[in-house]
Amino acid sequence: MQDPRGPLCDIPNYSTVLQSLVRESIAKLKSTNGDCTAGPGPKTCARVACTNGAAIWFCNDNPGASSVGCSVLGDYAQAILDKCGKRDGANHRIVQGQLFDVSKSDGSGWGNVIVGTPEALSATSPTTSEPGRGGYTTPSKSCGTGRTTRATRRSVARGAGPRHCDIAACQHHAAIWFCNDNTSPSTVSCNTIADYAQAIYDKCSYTWHKGHHWVQGQLFDVGPDGTGWGNVIVGYHEC
Repeated sequence: MQDPRGPLCDIPNYSTVLQSLVRESIAKLKSTNGDCTAGPGPKTCARVACTNGAAIWFCNDNPGASSVGCSVLGDYAQAILDKCGKRDGANHRIVQGQLFDVSKSDGSGWGNVIVGTPEALSATSPTTSEPGRGGYTTPSKSCGTGRTTRATRRSVARGAGPRHCDIAACQHHAAIWFCNDNTSPSTVSCNTIADYAQAIYDKCSYTWHKGHHWVQGQLFDVGPDGTGWGNVIVGYHEC
């Protein structure tokens, strides 16, 4: 049961997204038969729908894994859209918010639904879009689009690290980062970065909702001493 107080709008740590894209994400959920699942909580969130960066999150506040009908999550997202939708300074229709479930007798429930993009993912740093080694900063685009990275006959030069990143390629919110972990500037060919990104794709990609393919991951370079020039990250970015 939805919290009768309604959704919370403009919650911290999330960026607004376009209403039109959220409607597409809601339609995906409402057309999905079966349940969506989030791992053991509390405060564990699973992205259950996303259209060009406009994400809907199912957040589990219980200690065990939780499953809720995908169409139910779509209803909660619709309630957020209905209450929290607004226009920004450029007159774009945007939305962001959160709605809790209160179906249990004690006033708690299975968790909540969030509409929006976590600022950690939409910012210019892949701080949390890679597994376990956060703190990378200041990316900039340098190898062209994702489709042309391998064909680009040049290298990426990155300033002194550690944990300084360039966006080597970015297209339709799919970014490839080159991160320098050395204290001096580092130069790596775009073809090499593309090879590392391909290895991430080969191991980390998965299929979700109507056969769409998704991927996110990180691959480190290692020399004879166990270190290397840094790493490559594949993940979401507002490009």
